[in-house]
This record gives sequence, structure tokens and C-alpha cells, in this order.
Amino acid sequence: MGLLPQGPGQQPQQMAPADLAALLSGMTGAPPGPTAGTGGGSSADPGASLAAALLAAMAHRQQQQRAAAMAMAPGPGLTEVLRPEVLTPLLQDPEVLERLSAYLPEEQRSRESLITLARSPQFQQQLATFSSALQTGQLDLAQFGLNAGGFTVADFLRAIQDLVDRERQQQH
Repeated sequence: MGLLPQGPGQQPQQMAPADLAALLSGMTGAPPGPTAGTGGGSSADPGASLAAALLAAMAHRQQQQRAAAMAMAPGPGLTEVLRPEVLTPLLQDPEVLERLSAYLPEEQRSRESLITLARSPQFQQQLATFSSALQTGQLDLAQFGLNAGGFTVADFLRAIQDLVDRERQQQH
């Protein structure tokens, strides 16, 4: 018989494998009882029932995680918004180039380097990854000082604009 603690700092309580299997089955929503391959009778090995219940619990958890990851906020992703043909005219503006250069390594500060970067598959892949994390809620925008009202790219861009507006107000 296994020992299960009832909570932090509490002494473990003995629990039979069959009881643990029933508890795990209840967590996954599966009806407790015999599993395939156990013969369907009440003489099923409690260890096998426990193993089956553990596997079912893990499968249920993975299914929940996949469903959460697939639930993306509506609207376009950053790769659709920040396309190279949209970025190129911005990167040709001397004022934009000057403002960006403070954040870039010296060898990346030229207009040509930035345009090449914006068109690179690596940049597009990173945009897609960031966009996916944003739109699935896996990215905590508070770590960037942003207070987004949702998980869409529009929410993200509004949060950036709000941050810029707040910083401008503090400067005046």
C-alpha cells in the first residue's frame, strides 16, 4: 500500500492502489472500474489499474495543454502586420533609423542591414514565435511594462502605444 500525504506538513496516510486508481480516474472524468486488458472482472490487478489510471491522467492533462495552446486570439499575427514591404519604408526614414540604432549592435545600424534583417527568414520565424506566444496567452506582457487588455496583436500594439503615451506625459 502506498502512502499519500494529505497536505503540506501532514503525515502520509495509507492508500491502497485501487483507491488511488479510483481517485485518479475521478480527476480525468473517466469512470472508475476495469480497464481494457484486465479481463473486466473485479479480480483485476490493483497495480495495473493504478498504472492505467496514471496513464489516463497524463493523457488527459496533455490533451488539455494542447487545446489551450491551439486556442489563439483572433486576428492577424505579427508576421502579417510587420511584413517586409511594410517595414522597408519605415526603415528608410532617417529618424526611425536613428531611434533604433541605440538598441542595435554597431554592425547592424545601417539602413541596408536593417532591411536585410526584416526580410530574413530568421526574423520572420521569430515574429511568428513571438506572435504565437502572444496570441495564446503564454507571454506575460507585464514583463515588458505593458498592460494589454487581451491577447490579440491589436491589444499588444495598443498597449505599446499606451506605454509610449504615458512616457511622453511623464517627460512633459
